[in-house]
Amino acid sequence: MYIAGITTDDLFWLPQSPGKTLVVGASYVALETAGLLVDLGIPVDLLIRSRPLKKFDQVGYLAF
Repeated sequence: MYIAGITTDDLFWLPQSPGKTLVVGASYVALETAGLLVDLGIPVDLLIRSRPLKKFDQVGYLAF
């Protein structure tokens, strides 16, 4: 199934599994969505510009 681009809201209304998915962004919503898809057995690529959770605690970032 090929879909050019959807939001996280649209993702949950798809009639079938999206298959391999590219998640763009490093916000907590993007990372939680990527994690959910991986837990469902869907291959995920994550595309981020700098580092995950940029606006969050610096110490938490070091855990990555």
